[in-house]
Amino acid sequence: MQNILHYSVATPQTGGNMNLQEIRAYLEPFNLKKVSEESGVKYGTLINIVSGVNTNPTYETFVKLSDYVNSKQVKS
Repeated sequence: MQNILHYSVATPQTGGNMNLQEIRAYLEPFNLKKVSEESGVKYGTLINIVSGVNTNPTYETFVKLSDYVNSKQVKS
C-alpha cells in the first residue's frame, strides 16, 4: 500500500483544498518540462510525482507545485 502524503492547499477556483493526488491529476496533461522550468521542481522529481513513483515529496516541492497549480487556475 502506498503512503500518500496528506498536505493540502486551498485553491482559488474551488475554495477547497487540493491534495497531492489532485495536483498529480491536474498536472498530467501538462508539458512537464515546462512545468519543471516554471515551478522550480526538478524534471526527474516531477516525473516521479506525476507517475506515482514518488508519493511523499518534500513539503517544499509540494508548495512549489501548489503555487504552480494555483497560478494556472487563476489564469483559467
